[in-house]
Amino acid sequence: MSSLYLNPRVLNLGVSSLHKKAATSSMYYQLWGIYLPFFLIRFILEASSHMLVVQRKQQSQALRWKKLNLVQEKLVLRFFL
Repeated sequence: MSSLYLNPRVLNLGVSSLHKKAATSSMYYQLWGIYLPFFLIRFILEASSHMLVVQRKQQSQALRWKKLNLVQEKLVLRFFL
């Protein structure tokens, strides 16, 4: 019969530790709920700015090739005409 006896202090410690774990985990979830949108917005802004930089580089490279092709065409026309 004594083995079935549960000490109230042990029960209270168990409940309080579970409550602390639940409180800290809910705090983490609340922090993620607060900060996650900011992280997502920052990620989207950085990705879009990176895409704009890549697009500008590609456009400038295409413009360089276009100018180079025009110069080559002028040289070829001068050479043959």
